[in-house]
Parts: sequence; structure tokens; C-alpha cells
Amino acid sequence: DVLTYIGVPENITYTYSEAGKPDIKEINCKFNISHSGDYVVLAAAKKPVGIDIQRIKPFFDSRIAERFFGVRERMCRSDEDFYRLWTRKEAYAKLKGESLVGYLDMDMTDTSIENMQDVIFGEVEMTEPYICTYSYML
Repeated sequence: DVLTYIGVPENITYTYSEAGKPDIKEINCKFNISHSGDYVVLAAAKKPVGIDIQRIKPFFDSRIAERFFGVRERMCRSDEDFYRLWTRKEAYAKLKGESLVGYLDMDMTDTSIENMQDVIFGEVEMTEPYICTYSYML
């Protein structure tokens, strides 16, 4: 089993952040889980981490982007663009251990995330039609 492999004792204790995000006390493990459709993904690290996976569904509507995205993000014009931005927002909110609502207007375009000093974003290569984004603290 995965927990035994990474050195987690049989009896583990979870600690929780003020926002309710769990950690494994015995090994100082920060983790996050997401699921969509046929997949479940897990990210684990010594520092805060967030992950989100979404099945890309064909529904793109610019009104949704206008409602949930910042000005620069509203330029997305495809389902894949929409879900890429959405999974970045989810992964970042989960990294912070907070609600997505507080990050909906945060710019998650390529240029903006490249300029973040304390967070790295990446994508997990997935079979279509899924997109998976992770974020972690430096």
C-alpha cells in the first residue's frame, strides 16, 4: 500500500489548518486529492500542495468566463482554455486551503503564474479529455 511505501505509520494522526485542510502529523506530509470522471489524483509534499483534475466537457460559453474570470482570462475561447484556467484556480485555492470563491477573480493566465515568486504550477499529462493542474509552495 502507498502509505506504507512512503513511510507512514499504521496509526496516523491528522492535523488540520484553520481552514480545515488536513495534514499527516507523523511525517509532516501535506497532501491534496481531486477526482473527476474516471480519475482520482493525489499530490503530496513537505510543503503545501494543491491539485485539481477536470474532465473537459464541451460547453464553452463566454458568459461563464465573464462571470468567473478576470479581464485577461475572459479572452479564453475554447473548452481546454477554460478548464486550464479553472484547474489552476482550484489547485491554488486548495494549496492555500481556502475556498475557490476568494480566487475566482485572480489572474491565472500563463504570464501571471510565471511571475508568482512563491508558487509553481504544472500540468500532469493526461489522456483526453482530462486536464490536471498542480501547484506547490517553494
